Amino acid sequence: MAVKEAHRVVVSWRSAVVVDGHSPMQGKIIAMGDSGFSMLIPHTLRTGARHRVLMEAPLGAGGQRQYLECQATVLHSVLTHGTEFRVGFQIDQMDSKQRDQLKSWLASRP
Repeated sequence: MAVKEAHRVVVSWRSAVVVDGHSPMQGKIIAMGDSGFSMLIPHTLRTGARHRVLMEAPLGAGGQRQYLECQATVLHSVLTHGTEFRVGFQIDQMDSKQRDQLKSWLASRP
């Protein structure tokens, strides 16, 4: 049986990860799907850890920036380019209105 891969879109969105007890860590989301995303950040995160993630995405009319927030679990963290970590997240919780905006935006992309 073939497994259909989730639709992912290459993006470049400003973002931040909130790690308890620390200042938000600035990053950049580089791929977005309806159930998860990949992000570049300066430090590794523990696989399985759950964090609040903030993102600035052009989901509004005419590419107007919208601010999204979700709770997401770290799936993997891999050192890239010697200075950044590519971290894969699975979205666990997101406001239903924001999730609908995101799904609509993703559906409009090839």
